[in-house]
Amino acid sequence: MPTVLAASMLAVLLNATPTAPQASASTSASTAAKIPEDWAAPPPPSREAIGSAVRELIEEESQKRAEAKERPSLELRGKHQNTLEARFEEATVPGCLRPDGLKRQPTFALTGVLALPFIIVAKLRGKCN
Repeated sequence: MPTVLAASMLAVLLNATPTAPQASASTSASTAAKIPEDWAAPPPPSREAIGSAVRELIEEESQKRAEAKERPSLELRGKHQNTLEARFEEATVPGCLRPDGLKRQPTFALTGVLALPFIIVAKLRGKCN
């Protein structure tokens, strides 16, 4: 409702003649008669307008998808993904008490309790967490 009032006031100001000073009540009454009542209400959209808007939207979306297919994708697939995951796994520093804790520390094929000194050395050297 305030939009209609503001629009009608704007129409009054645009239609007012600056050379003839008149009373504000008579000016607004004379110009209000010139403005149609449904002036601020837009006409309802027709089926053709809705259909053409939908077709344009579908066409734009299909063009965007085609352009996206033409650009190279940043996704890694297949063996490249597996290689990347393997390299990340290799780069992680393992915990000292985990089964792979001594993968960066040579133990000379000693396992179990005999590998305990190598675990301490690996911790001191920063080869495991």
